[in-house]
Amino acid sequence: MTEIALEWIEKAEGDFRSAQLEIHPPKGKPNYDLVCFLSQQCVEKYLKGFLTNSQIRFSKTHDLAVLLDLALPQEPLWESWRNAFERITEYAVEFRYPGENADPKKAQTALTIATTFRSEARNSLALLND
Repeated sequence: MTEIALEWIEKAEGDFRSAQLEIHPPKGKPNYDLVCFLSQQCVEKYLKGFLTNSQIRFSKTHDLAVLLDLALPQEPLWESWRNAFERITEYAVEFRYPGENADPKKAQTALTIATTFRSEARNSLALLND
């Protein structure tokens, strides 16, 4: 695996760990908005790590659908993620501004998507799952 691909994976793992901690913080109230954002970021960075490792160029984007489209020639079964990626992309943007807040269910949904895709991406990259 390339060094830059590993850097994307390390960043994705940081977002994943932070989302896990934030949904059940040891003290205080969970920040469900942040869980949604970090979950989207985890998926985004795993996609970018995969693309980098596959030597597929991508523009600076946060749109998971765009990144997914680039990955599909290598991983066609990932098409099944499209609806989930659209949902967490909306969550990551929607809850960043006043007037809308994530609830526990949306945060858990976002984290579940990130957790499941993380496992699939790690398998594709031949990384150990924990």
